[in-house]
Amino acid sequence: MQKPKVQGLWGNKISFLQIPIPKLSQSKISNPLEFVWNARKLIKRKRHSFSVYLIGLLLDLEMKLRGPEVASKTFYNTLGNCSVLISNMFGPMEQMALANHPVSGVYFAMSGGPQNVNVEIMSYVGELRITSKTLKGFIDEQKFKFCIEKAFDEIFKDAMEIYEIPKWDIYMEILISGGAV
Repeated sequence: MQKPKVQGLWGNKISFLQIPIPKLSQSKISNPLEFVWNARKLIKRKRHSFSVYLIGLLLDLEMKLRGPEVASKTFYNTLGNCSVLISNMFGPMEQMALANHPVSGVYFAMSGGPQNVNVEIMSYVGELRITSKTLKGFIDEQKFKFCIEKAFDEIFKDAMEIYEIPKWDIYMEILISGGAV
């Protein structure tokens, strides 16, 4: 896009996936990590489906024909039918500075949306940043925080059980003796 006379698309491109989120208690999966893998497979399959491109094309077409206000209203009304919105955005790979002061972190949070729960995920200099927002009084904040932390802990624990920690003393012996690892 930085080269002259490039015919590529410029600007932000928006599309969305509507995916039902099953409850862990309703599924027949006992391992939370399997639940994550199955959700990942579903999202990957839907992300590469024709519907994502079709929704993006229809939103672009509506914006060109009827204007950005109508397109944003359509987008807002569609998202108003969902209760949870999960959004992700790639952040900068290098640390930013404002007026020669380094920026230690960047968070992304949407406001004014019709959803009951928003979860925004953003990366900044290789770190994952997660922001969540709920309607006031919709969910008990402490219980929501506890449930999120418990889910992350269970998934992390299960992931560490299948991941074998390398025995560094064996690797060091092989490296010192000149062998290949």
